[in-house]
Amino acid sequence: MKIKFRLSLTGFLAAFILFGAPATFANPATITWSGTDCIAPTTPNCDWSDVNNWVGGVAPAAGDNIIFDNTSLTGDEAVADDIASSTVFGDLTFQGSSQYAFLVVPYNNISNEANSVLAINGNVTDGIVSGSNSTVSGIYGSFTNAAATPDYNINDSFQFGFGPIGQQLLGSPQPSIEQAATVNFGANTANFIGSSGAVDIVNYAAMTGSGDTDFTLSADGDFQQLTASPAYTGNLDIQSGTLLLSPYLSPATMPDIFSAAAMITVEDGAGLVFNDPSATDTTIAEPLTVGGTGTNNCSNSGNAANCGAVYGAIDPNSTLTFTGAVVLTSNTQFNTDGTLKFTGALSGAFTMAQPYVGTVVLAGSSNSTNTVNGTYSAPSTGGGSGNSGGGSGNTGGGSGTSSAKKVKAPGTPDTGFALSAAHASLSFIVTAICTISMLMIADLARPANRKNVRA
Repeated sequence: MKIKFRLSLTGFLAAFILFGAPATFANPATITWSGTDCIAPTTPNCDWSDVNNWVGGVAPAAGDNIIFDNTSLTGDEAVADDIASSTVFGDLTFQGSSQYAFLVVPYNNISNEANSVLAINGNVTDGIVSGSNSTVSGIYGSFTNAAATPDYNINDSFQFGFGPIGQQLLGSPQPSIEQAATVNFGANTANFIGSSGAVDIVNYAAMTGSGDTDFTLSADGDFQQLTASPAYTGNLDIQSGTLLLSPYLSPATMPDIFSAAAMITVEDGAGLVFNDPSATDTTIAEPLTVGGTGTNNCSNSGNAANCGAVYGAIDPNSTLTFTGAVVLTSNTQFNTDGTLKFTGALSGAFTMAQPYVGTVVLAGSSNSTNTVNGTYSAPSTGGGSGNSGGGSGNTGGGSGTSSAKKVKAPGTPDTGFALSAAHASLSFIVTAICTISMLMIADLARPANRKNVRA
């Protein structure tokens, strides 16, 4: 009896995938900081390149996920990323139960004045609760992230750039380093997520890049952008919580806090605070899309439960002028310590509510809102509308159906979801094997062609 083997395409594909397909993906390692040499009593070494500072005696390499756990810390610990600046790591996680902070310094060593950059391609998670400690964990220097729609999950407080603590860390103020520090969130959307009631994210570094930045913060939390960032061209979308913009190094640059091309959106229920206590008039050129009555994170508003969608924390004798286009997406509340003035095109068939505190001037080059151009002041203690200039001064009447986009759940990226390289590879192989198995079963079930054999 002769046995014939039939080599089918199905069998060939099965053999290729199971035995001949090359492995092209590798799982990144997760490396945890131990700090053994960093706490040495004689000559401490807190460099990342020191293998004794990592659990397992292996320093992180490109693509590795890095964990800093503060559970065993007895004080704040500054750690220096002295690994080649071209090295791009994976996720960066801060965790633990103590109140002490990890200060990641992207320099060859902590006293080296040469600027360097910490580069990652992943998410940043800070689960540390600072408690009574005034120092917070963070990246004290320049930082860049190449990940698509990365999440920045902040439980309590986190810092980018230097600030006063960074100056103390370096031993003395070094403006050339501090002012050169930048944070590049990349060309994709970065999602900042505040997961607690008192979250406080501070950025002393100038923002760069073209990717949008979404903020989903708790009602009592805020993101403080303290340095002018005229090179940042992305859009800011404040979806919940409060975004605080304040010039730190150079108050005169308030008009250039971001590029004029950067659209600022304040979703209904969120808030935007411009903080410029200097007694000078300032101008904001960025276009603004805004709606709602804001959050309760403005103790100076005269009504802590409603500080307005936009609040001008400015000198009482100064004026903050918005020259860009303003679009109302629902009935909107503005408040200020001084005067807010809007001179760009005003649109949106909604009403501007009378301010609880300060004066708001609508002087739009065009105005299609439900509140006409005029001057609107907070009511005096004796009552009265406080309006001048012929405006309607409505206090938020009307149904105001919002056209703002739906606020996404924390941690939800803007578009789809992405599998890791290893998971994508495994998914492909499993799918291929299942498909091949079905084809092979179909082959076996198909009747073989038989020829009549003459006796």
